Amino acid sequence: MKSIILSLLVIASLTGCKNSMGEKVSIEGSKGIVYYKGDAVTEADAKKLGNYLKETVGYFDNTTVKSVQIQKGGDGTFELRFAASEEQLKAAPTAGDDFKKIGAAISIELFNNAPVNVVLTDSKDKALLTLPFDKDVAKQLQEALDKAKQDAAPQDTMSTTPVEDSATNNNQ
Repeated sequence: MKSIILSLLVIASLTGCKNSMGEKVSIEGSKGIVYYKGDAVTEADAKKLGNYLKETVGYFDNTTVKSVQIQKGGDGTFELRFAASEEQLKAAPTAGDDFKKIGAAISIELFNNAPVNVVLTDSKDKALLTLPFDKDVAKQLQEALDKAKQDAAPQDTMSTTPVEDSATNNNQ
């Protein structure tokens, strides 16, 4: 009887751990892990986020195990939770601004402009720094992305000056 109760407690604690962080996706080619939580976030959303954090941001790499959790509220706002330490935040005074920009970029490039709040947490998931979605940061980033696309577009090298018809010139 004691072994059955012990087994049930172990299963319950494992299930509790899984549910507290959510489902887990390992990001191929890195040591990155994305946990996704709730019915409104899919495995595809988690993979898309993980690949973006690896390929575009450079957050996930092959040297350090890092994780992020994503969930989505009923109002359509995403929340990303990154683990950090108070020492890391003190050593990087611009971390808040950097993560605000990452949240805005993820909003624009991955989630169709849905707001993305970023929370930096300690190892026990206690919030150390909460960064609400900043519309101004997103607007500036969108303008910069639009300008970069415009600058990268092929330029029309054809002259817009009309060419004179040689037959018309002969009549003059």
